[in-house]
Amino acid sequence: MNMVELPDLRGALRQKGDRCFLDIEVKPGSSKSGFTGFDDWRKRFIVNVRAPALKGRANREVVEIVSKVLGAREVVIESGHAGRSKTVSFKLTDTNDVLERLGTLIS
Repeated sequence: MNMVELPDLRGALRQKGDRCFLDIEVKPGSSKSGFTGFDDWRKRFIVNVRAPALKGRANREVVEIVSKVLGAREVVIESGHAGRSKTVSFKLTDTNDVLERLGTLIS
């Protein structure tokens, strides 16, 4: 597999052991759900969710989107439960595959 050359995106994705950590900025109450871009200043992927930020609905949708779009298992919100800036972790073996999928989604 070829190495994905996306240096600006790497700051938002880290791997530790068998887990990947992804920094995201969530926009609740959006008309469409999914990964929609990358914030160069914050070094976070932008994830729009339809659900409101109410009683964990937006967080549940974030977990569903990350799981579905990235093919990730065991998705957990590690930090930012009550805010828009979050770090999610998931079990996945190939960080380059994740970068490739994310690069395709936001290009």
